[in-house]
Amino acid sequence: MAYIVGPEVRSRVRAGIRDRNTTGEVLIRKELHRRGFRYRINAKNLPGKPDIVHPDQSERCPETSRTA
Repeated sequence: MAYIVGPEVRSRVRAGIRDRNTTGEVLIRKELHRRGFRYRINAKNLPGKPDIVHPDQSERCPETSRTA
């Protein structure tokens, strides 16, 4: 694949991409907490490191799970 920018610029751009605590994720977490839901964030022991994990596995928030 031919890149338009050089490796230095591409590295700087990719370094600025956040994978956690994005604006949307924080807004959802605040609303869940306000409604009384308690959760763990970025669970490393689960496949895909989901952003929000409820202790009760019957409650899930799939809108916030990463696909990559």
